[in-house]
Amino acid sequence: MTGAAASTRPRSAAPVLLAFCLARNLASRRAIALSALAAFMIAIVAGFRMRGVRPEIVFFVKDITVHALCEVYAVLAAVAFGTGVWDEERQAGTLETLLARPIGRVQLFLVRLVAAVASTLAIVLVTYAGFAAVGAPDLTLALHLLPAPVLTVVALVPLFAVFGLALPRPAICSLLWGFFLEILIANMPGIVKALTVNFYARSLVAAAAAQHGIDPADIGVITPTGDVADLVAAELPPFSAPVATAVMIGFALVCTALGARLARRASVAARPGD
Repeated sequence: MTGAAASTRPRSAAPVLLAFCLARNLASRRAIALSALAAFMIAIVAGFRMRGVRPEIVFFVKDITVHALCEVYAVLAAVAFGTGVWDEERQAGTLETLLARPIGRVQLFLVRLVAAVASTLAIVLVTYAGFAAVGAPDLTLALHLLPAPVLTVVALVPLFAVFGLALPRPAICSLLWGFFLEILIANMPGIVKALTVNFYARSLVAAAAAQHGIDPADIGVITPTGDVADLVAAELPPFSAPVATAVMIGFALVCTALGARLARRASVAARPGD
């Protein structure tokens, strides 16, 4: 009887749903638009590289990895997939259908979140490979810089998923956060910049640059001020790579837990204000 009962127990829909969400994300118009944008940006990088606008290392570390990838492209990709983790199905009116399957609210949120992170990482990594092909002075440097865009995605997608659950117009709110507040606070003096994902991404870039004998101040990743004893008044020095990695992963886990908690109580009907 026990074996028969176990065999008739409904199987979890999570694996099938994960595969479906991942495939749908990568085949969506958002992915196509991001791919077109990536091709355009790579072509611009190739043009600058051919004209020798900046020294190779400075150009690749500062302009490509920090500005173009971490501060622009990764943010756009995270907004495109992160805000729709819950809100996309809610606006489409398919949440009730999905929740009728053997999957709970929290599990549905986690499956959709994993699919969003995987989709964003896939697109960002392909774009980074294109940037590295046309702009990296050597492959080793490109590999050492890779954790910065990867962890930027890992931290931002869960944050924007929370925005999708908690805020009206989550895409607009996420764009304002990613392109205004993140950059503004990350460039402010003092310890306040430690509140941004961007600061930890820059810390990872600074650590990678140091492995190649590059002073982060020379590439503009961290602005030098001399005395850094007073962290409130002076420039906050970059954190070590292990600390920055731990903070970004911890932030992602906190946002994931918050999103799961919000998903327990979130409405399945489309919000009239959206």
